[in-house]
Amino acid sequence: RRFMPGTDFNNPGSFNNYETKLELGYNLYAGGAYSLAQQMAETGVDLAKLQQDLVKQQLGAATLQTLLNIEGARQQFDVSAASVELIDAQITDTQKHIDAGTTLRSDLLSLQARRSEARDLNLQAKHSLKLAEAAMATLLNISPLDLPEINDSLDDLRQVYLGDLSPDSATAVKLAIAQRPETKSATLAANIAKLNVNRVAAGAMPQINLFGQSWFDQSELGFSNAEQNYSVGFMVDYNLFDGGALVARRLQARAKLSAAISAAQTSENQIASETRIAFLDLRSAESRLEVAEAGVEQAAEGLRLVQVQYENNVTTITRFLEAEQMNTQAQLRLVQAQLGLHSAQIELTRATSNFKYL
Repeated sequence: RRFMPGTDFNNPGSFNNYETKLELGYNLYAGGAYSLAQQMAETGVDLAKLQQDLVKQQLGAATLQTLLNIEGARQQFDVSAASVELIDAQITDTQKHIDAGTTLRSDLLSLQARRSEARDLNLQAKHSLKLAEAAMATLLNISPLDLPEINDSLDDLRQVYLGDLSPDSATAVKLAIAQRPETKSATLAANIAKLNVNRVAAGAMPQINLFGQSWFDQSELGFSNAEQNYSVGFMVDYNLFDGGALVARRLQARAKLSAAISAAQTSENQIASETRIAFLDLRSAESRLEVAEAGVEQAAEGLRLVQVQYENNVTTITRFLEAEQMNTQAQLRLVQAQLGLHSAQIELTRATSNFKYL
C-alpha cells in the first residue's frame, strides 16, 4: 500500500484493490504422457467396436440356431403326421377285414395303440415348434403373434450367412485366432496395458510448460491500459519426492500388463480348443448323416415289403407295427442328423468368426 502523509498507523483504515487476470498455458514436454493417453483412448475405441462385433456374431449364431430349431420342429411334425396318416389308413383297412371276419380285433387294438404313440410324437413336435418360434420372437424383441412367416430353407440360410468352412482342423484354428473378436480384444487390451506402463513411466520425467498471462490491478473495478500487466515465460516442473507413489503406480501398471498378456494367451488357447472341438463335431455330424440316410432307405423298403405282406395276410400286425415304428424312427434320426450337421456348421462358423454380413 502506498504511504499517504498523515496516516494513522494505529488505524490505517481500508482500501480497495481489484485484479482481473487472463492466463494461458501450453505443455511443451511431458515425457510423452499426453500422446500415450491419446493412443490408449483410440485403442479403447477399437476395443469397444470389437465388443460390438462379438455381440453381433453371438446374436447371429443364436438366430441361425433358432431358425434351425424351427425347421427341425417342422420336419419332425411332418414325419409324425405322416406316421399318423399311415396308421389311420391301416386302421381303416383293418376294420374292413374285421367286418369281413378275416382279421382279429386285437390287430385293430394294436394299431390304435400305435396311433396314440404317433399322435403323442406329433403333439411334442408341435410344442417344440411353438417354443422355437417364441425363442425367435424373443431374439427379434417382438410378440410371437407378430412373428413373420419363415420360408427360407436351411441350405439357403447357410449359403447367405455362413462363410466357406475350413478344410482341416489346423486351418480352422489359424482362421479362428486371426479373426475372432475375442483374440483381437485381448490383444488390444494388452496393448492398452503396455501403453499405460509407458504413460506411468512418463510421470517420472520433468514437465516443461509455456505460460502467459495478462492482468489488471487497480483500486476501482474496471479496465485501464495504464494498469495492464504482462508476463510470459517457461516453467519446469520436476517431482523430487512423492512418498513412493510413482513406484507403486509402476508396479501396478506392470502387474496389469502381465495379467493382460496372460489373459490374451488363455483366450487364444480357449479359442483353439473350441475350434478343434467344433471341427470334430462337424466331421462326426457328416458321418451320422451318411448313416441316417442309409437307414432311411432300408427302413422305408422294409416297411413297404411288410405292408404288402400284411395286406396279403402273410405276416402279423406285430411285424407291421415294428416296421412302421422303425421307419418313423429312421426318418426322425435323419431329421436330427440333418439338423446336427447344420448346427455343427453354424458352430464352426462361429468358432472361426467366418460369418457373412455380420
